[in-house]
Amino acid sequence: MTGTVAAPRRIDFLIESMEALAGMERATATIATGLHDLGYRVRIVCLRGTRSAFPLPPGVTLTPLGFPAGTLRLRQETVPILRAVRRHVVADPPDVLVAVDSFLVPFTFPALLGTRVRRVAWEHFNLGTNLNMRSRALARPIAALISHDVLTLTLDDAGAWRAAFPWARARLHAMPNSLPTPRPTRNPYGVDGTSRRLVIAAGRLDGQKGFDRLMDAWALIEQDVPDWSLAVYGHGPDEDTLRAQMQRLGVQRVALHPPTANIHDVYARAGAYALSSRHEGLPMVLIESQAQGIPAVAFDCRTGPAEIIRGGGHLVPDGDVPAFASTLRTLLRDDATRAAMSDAAFEDAARYDAPLVLNRWAALLEGR
Repeated sequence: MTGTVAAPRRIDFLIESMEALAGMERATATIATGLHDLGYRVRIVCLRGTRSAFPLPPGVTLTPLGFPAGTLRLRQETVPILRAVRRHVVADPPDVLVAVDSFLVPFTFPALLGTRVRRVAWEHFNLGTNLNMRSRALARPIAALISHDVLTLTLDDAGAWRAAFPWARARLHAMPNSLPTPRPTRNPYGVDGTSRRLVIAAGRLDGQKGFDRLMDAWALIEQDVPDWSLAVYGHGPDEDTLRAQMQRLGVQRVALHPPTANIHDVYARAGAYALSSRHEGLPMVLIESQAQGIPAVAFDCRTGPAEIIRGGGHLVPDGDVPAFASTLRTLLRDDATRAAMSDAAFEDAARYDAPLVLNRWAALLEGR
């Protein structure tokens, strides 16, 4: 990281909650911590909850606004949220307010009227994905109109925003999330990677992550790679359905594990990563596994895999389960290819090193 800001400025992140052990919350903690280390004064303002699932340094303040846990209730909570955000901003104005998730942007505009606070919308999904939140679909054109800046996770999604909102007043930037921890100085896969015989996948057990597709693909190749196993880490509403699918398919070397706080221990045992998602924003587990030198096979879903995987894995047409199975089978049988892809993955992941991403954030915040 290069230096600190000459005159520290106040940056507030407005987020629904920091209590979930999930990607958006971790990205917020990572960037907030990094900006604090650069000399910014940083607060994370939470609509709900009083704690962070991810560690924060003492200098990053967590400010709860006191709303009860649960799903956002627009009719009952819109006006109280506007008032709470307004009180917070008036009491101690930030220089920049970052709405973490575009659906929060409509709450920020009335609350910031008459102030000079710069408004930034930080998109964490992709324009084609609402996750069953109609408010998110409605908020995005508002964000394009009233924000000073909109941050998307990928170039692909930035292009989609430009095409969908050609009248946007906001400046659009592709700003990837950074690795939450430094990459190793050397590729750890080079030590014993080609002797590992474990395929891993991780994420919430729901339709988005496509683990049903992964199970179908694994069933096609399990007998062809008898020394390999598959491990999936996560929890979610589809767990029982996935276990029933595993039983129906008759797969023997597949395990479902709960999420782990020690994912790097899992990476250290993995010989390959499988990403079966139907859609993404920017799959951090794929970036993290690449940073550990783990070669990958991924569906070319929107958005992220095509920008992450260069030489460190294979992209498969989205939804083509037989092609996914065939590509994974070929990779698992070829030690030399996995070793070469591992080196490429490790080097490519340098694009997501925290100092590089944080310097881009600093340039954005300082108007450079």
